[in-house]
Amino acid sequence: MTQATQTIQKQLADLFEQARAGVRLKKATAPPQCVVETRGVRGAKLPKAEWLKSLTEDEVKAFADWSGMGFDPIREVQKIGIKRARFRGMKERWLNDAKLIEKALKRSAILDKEAYRGLSFASREDALKFAKKASSTTRPMKFNSLTSWSRDFDIAEDFARPEQRGFGVVLNTVNTRTGVDIAGVAKEYVGEAEVLFSKAARFKYVDQEWAGKVLHIFIEEI
Repeated sequence: MTQATQTIQKQLADLFEQARAGVRLKKATAPPQCVVETRGVRGAKLPKAEWLKSLTEDEVKAFADWSGMGFDPIREVQKIGIKRARFRGMKERWLNDAKLIEKALKRSAILDKEAYRGLSFASREDALKFAKKASSTTRPMKFNSLTSWSRDFDIAEDFARPEQRGFGVVLNTVNTRTGVDIAGVAKEYVGEAEVLFSKAARFKYVDQEWAGKVLHIFIEEI
């Protein structure tokens, strides 16, 4: 682990400790630009290597669908529910994939480190609308479907694409309760350091700050 990586990890940890204590986050001069290394997993479930071996052929195929044409329909199934998905004539393949992936995630130990999710917006106003909704103190943030995150800050910022779309948002979360490192499940995931969060994931707003054209929203999974 490089000295720069250690410094960034300490800065992130300090930010969240300050937020929990009610201290306003200081304005960042620049977002952390590094790959944060995995510190391990926590919980009594299967560690990464054993979890990969435990996956059935159908589960592996479901993850492969998720990385390809199934990404949008699997999320849609979860958002509208299986009964409505069947009524709309969605493929049984996507319905089964949604169940198989959630089942597989429940067997895995949870990632014990920060995770990042990049989102792109056409304007600063659109990004602020999202931030306003995310910062609600009465309702937790939820996506109602599986969501794709990354262990790598740079990858998340790339998905935010501030240069291409105008403005980006990077969600920064710790205290992961449902996030699972799925890198290595299918070859498509290797370059994204992908982490999947369950449909059941809920997040609490902590704070936010701009760094250039990227809005960083700090959240905790609850």
